[in-house]
Amino acid sequence: MFCQECGKPVAAGVRYCPHCGANVAEQTPSPSSAPGTQPAAGAAEAGSMPPSGQYAGFWFRLGAHFIDGLILGAMSFTVQMLLGFGLGFDASRRPGDMADIFAILGLVGISIGANMAFAWLYEALLTSSHWQATVGKRALGIVVTDENGGRISFLRATGRHFAKWISALLLFAGYLIQPFTPKRQALHDILSGTLVIKP
Repeated sequence: MFCQECGKPVAAGVRYCPHCGANVAEQTPSPSSAPGTQPAAGAAEAGSMPPSGQYAGFWFRLGAHFIDGLILGAMSFTVQMLLGFGLGFDASRRPGDMADIFAILGLVGISIGANMAFAWLYEALLTSSHWQATVGKRALGIVVTDENGGRISFLRATGRHFAKWISALLLFAGYLIQPFTPKRQALHDILSGTLVIKP
Protein backbone atom coordinates (compact mmCIF):
# COMPACT_ATOMS: atom_id res chain seq x y z
CA MET A 1 0.00 0.00 0.00
CA PHE A 2 0.98 3.64 -0.34
CA CYS A 3 0.71 6.53 2.10
CA GLN A 4 -1.95 9.00 1.01
CA GLU A 5 0.02 11.90 2.47
CA CYS A 6 3.33 11.48 0.66
CA GLY A 7 2.57 8.73 -1.86
CA LYS A 8 5.44 6.49 -0.80
CA PRO A 9 5.11 2.74 -0.22
CA VAL A 10 4.30 1.56 3.30
CA ALA A 11 4.57 -2.00 4.64
CA ALA A 12 1.32 -3.68 5.62
CA GLY A 13 0.39 -3.54 9.30
CA VAL A 14 2.35 -0.43 10.28
CA ARG A 15 0.60 2.46 12.00
CA TYR A 16 2.69 5.41 10.88
CA CYS A 17 4.32 6.16 7.54
CA PRO A 18 8.13 5.85 7.92
CA HIS A 19 8.65 8.63 5.36
CA CYS A 20 6.32 11.42 6.51
CA GLY A 21 4.94 10.18 9.85
CA ALA A 22 1.29 10.23 8.76
CA ASN A 23 -1.11 7.85 10.55
CA VAL A 24 -1.75 5.36 7.74
CA ALA A 25 -3.97 3.21 9.98
CA GLU A 26 -6.65 5.90 9.80
CA GLN A 27 -6.35 6.49 6.06
CA THR A 28 -9.14 5.13 3.88
CA PRO A 29 -8.05 3.02 0.91
CA SER A 30 -8.00 4.82 -2.42
CA PRO A 31 -6.90 3.83 -5.92
CA SER A 32 -3.52 5.46 -5.33
CA SER A 33 -2.93 3.30 -2.24
CA ALA A 34 -3.88 -0.01 -3.85
CA PRO A 35 -1.08 -2.58 -4.34
CA GLY A 36 0.65 -2.29 -7.68
CA THR A 37 -0.35 1.35 -8.21
CA GLN A 38 2.55 3.75 -8.50
CA PRO A 39 2.25 7.09 -6.69
CA ALA A 40 2.35 10.28 -8.69
CA ALA A 41 5.73 11.90 -9.10
CA GLY A 42 4.49 15.13 -7.55
CA ALA A 43 3.28 13.29 -4.47
CA ALA A 44 6.64 11.56 -4.05
CA GLU A 45 8.43 14.88 -4.29
CA ALA A 46 6.07 16.40 -1.74
CA GLY A 47 7.01 13.58 0.63
CA SER A 48 10.59 14.75 0.83
CA MET A 49 9.48 17.03 3.68
CA PRO A 50 7.04 15.75 6.30
CA PRO A 51 3.68 17.49 6.76
CA SER A 52 3.68 20.03 9.56
CA GLY A 53 3.12 18.47 12.96
CA GLN A 54 3.84 14.86 11.98
CA TYR A 55 7.33 14.53 13.45
CA ALA A 56 7.53 15.70 17.04
CA GLY A 57 9.24 19.08 17.30
CA PHE A 58 12.13 20.00 19.55
CA TRP A 59 10.02 21.84 22.14
CA PHE A 60 7.52 19.01 22.49
CA ARG A 61 10.37 16.62 23.12
CA LEU A 62 12.07 18.99 25.57
CA GLY A 63 8.79 19.42 27.45
CA ALA A 64 8.34 15.66 27.67
CA HIS A 65 11.92 15.31 28.91
CA PHE A 66 11.23 17.92 31.60
CA ILE A 67 8.14 16.06 32.85
CA ASP A 68 10.02 12.76 32.89
CA GLY A 69 12.87 14.48 34.71
CA LEU A 70 10.51 15.57 37.47
CA ILE A 71 9.22 12.01 37.83
CA LEU A 72 12.71 10.52 37.88
CA GLY A 73 13.91 13.21 40.30
CA ALA A 74 11.09 12.43 42.73
CA MET A 75 11.89 8.73 42.49
CA SER A 76 15.61 9.41 43.02
CA PHE A 77 14.85 11.38 46.16
CA THR A 78 12.58 8.58 47.41
CA VAL A 79 15.24 5.94 46.74
CA GLN A 80 17.88 7.93 48.62
CA MET A 81 15.60 8.47 51.60
CA LEU A 82 14.64 4.78 51.77
CA LEU A 83 18.25 3.65 51.48
CA GLY A 84 19.33 6.15 54.11
CA PHE A 85 16.69 5.03 56.58
CA GLY A 86 17.28 1.37 55.75
CA LEU A 87 20.99 1.63 56.44
CA GLY A 88 20.50 3.79 59.52
CA PHE A 89 22.41 6.72 58.01
CA ASP A 90 22.19 10.00 59.91
CA ALA A 91 22.94 12.88 57.52
CA SER A 92 23.49 15.31 60.40
CA ARG A 93 26.31 13.22 61.89
CA ARG A 94 29.83 13.76 60.57
CA PRO A 95 31.77 10.63 59.66
CA GLY A 96 33.96 9.70 62.61
CA ASP A 97 36.04 6.87 61.15
CA MET A 98 36.75 4.93 57.97
CA ALA A 99 33.75 2.66 58.55
CA ASP A 100 31.48 5.71 58.36
CA ILE A 101 33.17 6.91 55.20
CA PHE A 102 32.82 3.51 53.54
CA ALA A 103 29.17 3.38 54.62
CA ILE A 104 28.54 6.75 52.97
CA LEU A 105 30.38 5.74 49.79
CA GLY A 106 28.42 2.48 49.72
CA LEU A 107 25.15 4.37 50.12
CA VAL A 108 26.06 6.72 47.27
CA GLY A 109 27.03 3.81 45.01
CA ILE A 110 23.84 1.88 45.73
CA SER A 111 21.77 5.03 45.19
CA ILE A 112 23.40 5.77 41.84
CA GLY A 113 22.96 2.19 40.68
CA ALA A 114 19.31 2.09 41.78
CA ASN A 115 18.53 5.38 40.07
CA MET A 116 20.22 4.31 36.83
CA ALA A 117 18.28 1.04 36.85
CA PHE A 118 14.99 2.81 37.48
CA ALA A 119 15.61 5.39 34.73
CA TRP A 120 16.39 2.57 32.27
CA LEU A 121 13.36 0.47 33.19
CA TYR A 122 11.07 3.49 33.31
CA GLU A 123 11.91 4.49 29.75
CA ALA A 124 12.41 1.07 28.16
CA LEU A 125 9.29 -0.53 29.62
CA LEU A 126 6.98 2.39 28.85
CA THR A 127 8.39 3.12 25.40
CA SER A 128 8.05 -0.53 24.36
CA SER A 129 4.57 -0.82 25.88
CA HIS A 130 1.29 -0.17 24.07
CA TRP A 131 1.67 3.47 25.16
CA GLN A 132 4.85 3.74 23.03
CA ALA A 133 5.79 6.66 25.26
CA THR A 134 6.97 7.68 28.69
CA VAL A 135 4.59 9.63 30.93
CA GLY A 136 6.05 12.91 29.68
CA LYS A 137 5.68 11.99 26.02
CA ARG A 138 2.17 10.66 26.58
CA ALA A 139 1.19 13.89 28.34
CA LEU A 140 2.27 15.87 25.28
CA GLY A 141 0.77 13.44 22.77
CA ILE A 142 3.95 12.07 21.16
CA VAL A 143 5.04 8.48 20.66
CA VAL A 144 8.21 6.56 19.79
CA THR A 145 8.10 4.18 16.81
CA ASP A 146 10.52 2.23 14.67
CA GLU A 147 11.32 3.58 11.21
CA ASN A 148 8.30 1.74 9.79
CA GLY A 149 5.94 3.36 12.28
CA GLY A 150 5.59 0.24 14.42
CA ARG A 151 5.96 -0.38 18.13
CA ILE A 152 9.55 -0.90 19.25
CA SER A 153 10.81 -3.83 21.30
CA PHE A 154 12.14 -3.66 24.84
CA LEU A 155 15.63 -4.37 23.47
CA ARG A 156 15.47 -1.47 21.03
CA ALA A 157 14.02 0.80 23.71
CA THR A 158 16.96 -0.19 25.93
CA GLY A 159 19.42 0.64 23.16
CA ARG A 160 17.72 3.99 22.62
CA HIS A 161 17.93 4.80 26.33
CA PHE A 162 21.64 4.15 26.57
CA ALA A 163 22.30 5.86 23.22
CA LYS A 164 21.06 9.02 24.94
CA TRP A 165 24.28 8.91 26.96
CA ILE A 166 26.18 9.44 23.72
CA SER A 167 23.90 12.34 22.78
CA ALA A 168 24.56 13.92 26.18
CA LEU A 169 28.31 13.23 26.30
CA LEU A 170 28.79 15.12 23.03
CA LEU A 171 27.96 18.35 24.89
CA PHE A 172 24.29 17.61 24.14
CA ALA A 173 24.95 18.01 20.42
CA GLY A 174 23.15 14.71 19.87
CA TYR A 175 19.97 16.38 21.13
CA LEU A 176 20.55 19.72 19.42
CA ILE A 177 20.79 18.23 15.91
CA GLN A 178 17.18 17.02 16.16
CA PRO A 179 15.49 20.02 14.47
CA PHE A 180 17.93 19.84 11.54
CA THR A 181 17.67 16.17 10.53
CA PRO A 182 15.24 15.11 7.75
CA LYS A 183 13.04 13.03 10.06
CA ARG A 184 13.60 15.23 13.13
CA GLN A 185 15.72 12.52 14.75
CA ALA A 186 18.16 13.14 17.58
CA LEU A 187 21.42 11.18 17.49
CA HIS A 188 20.02 8.45 19.76
CA ASP A 189 17.05 8.07 17.40
CA ILE A 190 19.38 7.62 14.45
CA LEU A 191 21.53 5.10 16.32
CA SER A 192 18.51 3.06 17.48
CA GLY A 193 16.47 3.41 14.29
CA THR A 194 13.51 5.17 15.92
CA LEU A 195 11.20 8.09 15.20
CA VAL A 196 9.32 10.36 17.57
CA ILE A 197 5.93 11.24 16.11
CA LYS A 198 3.02 13.45 17.09
CA PRO A 199 0.01 11.58 15.63
